[in-house]
Amino acid sequence: MITKLISDIEYAFATVEYPGDYNIAPIDGMEGSEVNDIFKGKSWRDIHFEAVSQLSYALLYFKPKAFIYFLPAFLIGCIKDQKGYAILDRECWVACEYSSQAGQEYHLYH
Repeated sequence: MITKLISDIEYAFATVEYPGDYNIAPIDGMEGSEVNDIFKGKSWRDIHFEAVSQLSYALLYFKPKAFIYFLPAFLIGCIKDQKGYAILDRECWVACEYSSQAGQEYHLYH
């Protein structure tokens, strides 16, 4: 069942395009710059599930396209490493709300 769920996530996000090296996180603050540096040039497939709980804060800084692109790494990380599940559960809800608002603002200004 877990293998099927992971396979379904990989399939669902297979065609999502990389957002670009300069469209990952805002680089006007320390945290955003750090997130940008960590994820720049990486595929979501490159992010090992054990690192997900340590990188969950990145969900709060991703730009909308990066959020969608890297989301499968975090979803799969939650499935494979259930110790980090509670942390990511909280972060995902906060990030979904933030991403929704940021997406609306992004479309207003760009």
